[in-house]
Amino acid sequence: MTTTFEKIGKIDYQSAADMIDSFNESTERSNWRKKSATSFVELAMPGKPDEAWRRVRLSPVLLDKALEDCQIGYDGIPSGVSVYSLSELSGDGFKEYETYITRYTELSKLRAAKDKPRANDVKENKLLSLNKAFSQNGLFIVADENFSSGDVLRFQFSTQSDKIVAIPQIHLWAKKGSKGQILIEFIAKEDSKNVIIPYSTGVIEDNAEWEVLTNQETDDNSQFYMFDSYYMQTKSKFSSYLFTQGAKQSFVDGHYTLQGRKAEFHMYGISTAQGKQVQGEKLSVEHHAPETISDTSFRCVLYDSATSIFAGNIKIPKGSSGSEGYEENKNLLLGEDCFTHAIPQLEIIENDVKCSHGATVSSTEPEELYFLMARGLTQKAAEELLVRSFYRDILDKMSLLNDHPEIKSYLYNLTEKKTGLNLNKNVYNWEE
Repeated sequence: MTTTFEKIGKIDYQSAADMIDSFNESTERSNWRKKSATSFVELAMPGKPDEAWRRVRLSPVLLDKALEDCQIGYDGIPSGVSVYSLSELSGDGFKEYETYITRYTELSKLRAAKDKPRANDVKENKLLSLNKAFSQNGLFIVADENFSSGDVLRFQFSTQSDKIVAIPQIHLWAKKGSKGQILIEFIAKEDSKNVIIPYSTGVIEDNAEWEVLTNQETDDNSQFYMFDSYYMQTKSKFSSYLFTQGAKQSFVDGHYTLQGRKAEFHMYGISTAQGKQVQGEKLSVEHHAPETISDTSFRCVLYDSATSIFAGNIKIPKGSSGSEGYEENKNLLLGEDCFTHAIPQLEIIENDVKCSHGATVSSTEPEELYFLMARGLTQKAAEELLVRSFYRDILDKMSLLNDHPEIKSYLYNLTEKKTGLNLNKNVYNWEE
């Protein structure tokens, strides 16, 4: 990416507009970008009154950094799936993309018409506007109608320089009846002070079933802020899985809307934070059709002085009878100075629904450690066993891992490299 400014902190509206004009896009697309550029210039960094973002320390994120593209790699693309680079859209790919943007915009307007926003539910912020205004780096993925494959589509976004901000986009259009699984990895260069800000959107059409596993692999110097926005149509099923570990700060801001009868959304995540790391999620799940189902569950293990944030909200307005929404956040605190903010919420207007939400904060009990150590485990092995047990039910729900042992082994090995925790061991293996 060639920029007209060296540091993001120095962007004003005129330099932003000049850069957008250099993209040589349609007038409609340029105007859309300039609207986001105005938001970027005018908005402060995310914070109050947003219940989640105000707990994240963001002041130095953009000041001394410049924009740079991610390096993108992918494989395992079968017939029936088309992958287009956003920086090189032309011909059929451009037409498909324009059709997708029109479809996504229509669904967004339908959602907005039913939404009753609150002052502390902020949907646009400076980081998201940065991506929307300037990103040309990313992929558009289209699955044909009734496509089905047992193979995993794998995509990798990695940074190659130091002190840069990468703003990739990923758009998934899963057409009617299609079924598939995707692994997306975001990898920051080692020992770099990079910031990765992905923006991911998706439309899961009628009867489509897709699973997306996102793995964030960074070190203690880098930061990761991901924005998600997905729409699910009639009898569709979308599952999102998150592996989060290693970043100085990591935060996922996701909006998921079930717009068709009997649509399903499942989201499961595990995270580990050490030292002074901060990790969190702000999730909004909206049920805008009858008989829809959502299930969101996250597990976080904290060491040392680490912090976790979970702000989840299920919204069920009138007209969504027979829907079910479940939300759960559990935190295991293994450090003397670690801290968690857990804010599960429900906004239920419809009467005929089933919903639950909850959060727990716990630490290992001396009795638990004593019980395990009395049977021959060291204290370290006993703690690891409890952590594996803590994660186990969530990992079992990630069917992509269970369907593909090689990917499970790969991600478990990355977890051990980053955290020292070996997830490959059987929870019930008492031999040490």
